[in-house]
Parts: sequence; C-alpha cells; structure tokens
Amino acid sequence: AHCLATQFTEDMPRFLRPFVRTFWQYSDTPFALGLSDFCQPAGEGESPNFPYCIIIKPVYEPTSPCSPDFMSDLQSIPTGTILYDLYACPTPFAVGDAKQLQRIGRIKTLSKMIPNGPNSPLFFKHQRKEEDLDMRPDWNAFLQKKTKIKVKGKGTGTIHQMAGWRLFESQIAQGTYQDYEAEE
Repeated sequence: AHCLATQFTEDMPRFLRPFVRTFWQYSDTPFALGLSDFCQPAGEGESPNFPYCIIIKPVYEPTSPCSPDFMSDLQSIPTGTILYDLYACPTPFAVGDAKQLQRIGRIKTLSKMIPNGPNSPLFFKHQRKEEDLDMRPDWNAFLQKKTKIKVKGKGTGTIHQMAGWRLFESQIAQGTYQDYEAEE
C-alpha cells in the first residue's frame, strides 16, 4: 500500500483537469489540507508550530488484503500492532530534501478494533490550507515559485504541483529522514 499525505500533487492526467478545475473556485489550495488546528501555541500570544505536511505510511500487512470480509479482518488485528508510521515535512522549504523529513510517531493498536456505527461521535474535519498560510505568509510566497524536484521523471514545478504521496514515499525509502521514533 502507498503512503497517504495531507498534500496531494497537482500533477494529474489531462482528462481529469476539467473536472478538478471546479475545486479552484472554492480554494487556492484545493489539494492540500490545513494542519494548524492540530497544534497548540507554545505560549501566550504565540502562533502554533505546525508542519507543512503529514504523511502516513502503512506498516501492517494484512494476511489477505483483498478479503471480502474486510470488517472481520480489521477486528482480527492483534493488540499492539503498528499500523502506520507517521512522518512530518516541517515546511514547504523542506519538501525537496529527504533529510528534513521527520518520522514523528507511530499509530499502534491499544485494543481490539471496535466497529463504529453512523451515529458515532467520531468526526473528521478537513481544514483549509489557507488557514495555515494566513499564519505562515512566508510559506505562501515560496509555494508560488518554480522549483526543481525529481518526481516520476518530472523535475520542475511549484511545491503544490510536485509534492504528494509519490515524492514523500520515495524520500522515506531513501532512509535519510530524521527518526524520532528510532528504537534504542
């Protein structure tokens, strides 16, 4: 399975572009999720310190990934299983440098999986990236500049055009990231 990231590349097949163009009517960054709501300010009157992008990389390999009984498979995952490694790209300035990527945590089961119905209080809210950029105007200016990053044979574009799961997955595979979860 591939990585998931809060920043999706704008590099897409031509036939999808007319469909996705609609998203730009509602956001200047329709393929990026904001992260500032995750973080608390360090002190009174300070701005929160939050990463540009969060990446989750699957670690757990199900015994039968295409099982028709998906829910039973989830419920059979043992307690203490590491499901994902969690990475952060601290700023858009760091996107092209695998050495600045940080493994900041792991998502691990603490109990057996419990099914959750439609009336559950569990809720996920998507935050607009513009909220992050309002707090970090230096990022916004940088995001508009062309940069050279090698992704799938392509090498020039803005960070929004180039950054996404494919880039971060290749950087993780290099193994040069900062590892705050290294086992001692």
